[in-house]
Amino acid sequence: MNQPASAFPQVPIAFRPHAGVVKTPLQFGSNAELVATQRTDLQRLLQGFQLPVGDWERFVLGAHDTKSTVRTTPVHPSFQQRVFDASVEMKVAVSNYAMHLTPETRAKLFHDLDEVVNVEDWYEEDALPSALSFRDFLKWTIFSKRYNWLSIGFSDEGYILVAWKSERALLSATFRGNARVLWTATRSSPEGETYAAGESTLQFFEREARLYLD
Repeated sequence: MNQPASAFPQVPIAFRPHAGVVKTPLQFGSNAELVATQRTDLQRLLQGFQLPVGDWERFVLGAHDTKSTVRTTPVHPSFQQRVFDASVEMKVAVSNYAMHLTPETRAKLFHDLDEVVNVEDWYEEDALPSALSFRDFLKWTIFSKRYNWLSIGFSDEGYILVAWKSERALLSATFRGNARVLWTATRSSPEGETYAAGESTLQFFEREARLYLD
């Protein structure tokens, strides 16, 4: 089980290998052999812990304890970890607005995010979901009180795509993360279908949505 960042053990700068592996640095041999041993020991030490993004793995080089050289190696998150982190970031945003959302709406959001943002349906070359875009969607949803979206998805740029359907119209919107919305609408009538599109601020888009959904 992954531990929270606060539980991550602090790796000491003056790291000491396990007893019996290296008697003293001078007796061990080359620095390359010492590095290999230290890396192995660090892996044992960190087993079961997940490094947060931006943390560094530290290990010590040198033949003398008083003249050790510290080197750092960046830890790059895997593709699976990046997708998972993007999903968590959006769920945290939902939690930040929890006071304005019913438990049913929060559950619906979590379910839809799990359906769309997962490793099985994502590709490494795809842009990860934009947290700013998702927050705009949450703000607009709370402002407009429209919790009956038909579906959600994400564009090639990582913007959230949302669709709503009424008896006479289908409305779709791309929340672009800059407090603006790109939207399209298809409206049915006895005379046939009419189409409309526009780009609006979040507040103005609420008025546009009323024309098609109410």
